[in-house]
Amino acid sequence: MKTKVLTYGELFCGPGGMAQGAKNISVVSKGVKYVIRPIWAIDNDKASCLTFKKNIFPYTSEIISAMDIPSMNGDGTRYVINDDITKIDFTKLPKVDVLAFGFPCNDFSLIGKMKGINGKYGELYKYGIKALDALQPEFFVAENVSGLASKSQKSVLENILKKIKSAGPSYKVYHDLYYLEDYGIPQTRHRIFIVGFKNHTIEFEKPRPTYATITAYEAIVKGKVYGEGPIKKDTDNHDIKEPHPRVQKRLYQTKPGQNAWTADLDDDVKLKGVKGAKFSSIYRKLEPKKPAYTVTGSGGGGTSMYHWSPAISRQRALTNRERARLQTFPDKFIFHGNHSEVRKQIGMAVPVKAAEMIFKICLKNLFRN
Repeated sequence: MKTKVLTYGELFCGPGGMAQGAKNISVVSKGVKYVIRPIWAIDNDKASCLTFKKNIFPYTSEIISAMDIPSMNGDGTRYVINDDITKIDFTKLPKVDVLAFGFPCNDFSLIGKMKGINGKYGELYKYGIKALDALQPEFFVAENVSGLASKSQKSVLENILKKIKSAGPSYKVYHDLYYLEDYGIPQTRHRIFIVGFKNHTIEFEKPRPTYATITAYEAIVKGKVYGEGPIKKDTDNHDIKEPHPRVQKRLYQTKPGQNAWTADLDDDVKLKGVKGAKFSSIYRKLEPKKPAYTVTGSGGGGTSMYHWSPAISRQRALTNRERARLQTFPDKFIFHGNHSEVRKQIGMAVPVKAAEMIFKICLKNLFRN
């Protein structure tokens, strides 16, 4: 069977959840097998770039800066560009068939201050548009948090979509809000995916929810997503951190689904002097028979996500490997950096299985029989 390779580039690539999903899938149409092959990616976080390089480009690859882009010579070497997106000259990047950009979500997140377009990261979507102008891929995929679809950000989303549609040769654009727990992702993660096709005759059909729920217990303990079974003790990124005795007691008195504000706690372990919003994720325990709550890049101040076990000896935060399983990364995907850097990478990533779903439906629509 003949194989047709579509080249892939990504902005704000993080550790590689989107790229891994794209690599994993293929579509056969009219006797041709279509696959996606990443050839370059960009991120300003050094640890994320190393993770991406080691997993997505394990063999012939280099980490370079923006000033080195002109030396990308098309000899088969793949590149991770570790630099500020504002320094990138997109006209000097090798053109690609597929472009992905999960522009930073901090200013649109419902758990943040929702500064929107006026925040530090609010206008970074414009670099996705600059890339579309310069590279003119056959199709693109962009991802962001559900807060971008909220009433307060409605005009912002409409403006972003308008600008994206007119980018490059102009794109036929579709956007939808996905409740990823309805698609077999073992957490309540709600995300907007925006896809666009250079060919305006392409009709994008949003994939139907499978409603095949995977619980936190099934994902973390059973390894149901990939049939991996329990996590082995020597698995990378699975260092267990014992909590402070006071935190241990607080968690012991917290039932699954409860947090520091809803649990019936002794006075000596109650949180005191906390100002502002009392976020529901603070020292919140997972419920084993339900999908987890949303995995984020946070970890300080009681936001690490906590195991449901009732045993006093097992009161602890999830390990980074357990969090990675909730983000549907296979155990063989190794994250690089210190504990906090890895935690952030995992929380900010696109779940691998969500990316697989989106790219597969894009290829099916692009090469429909």
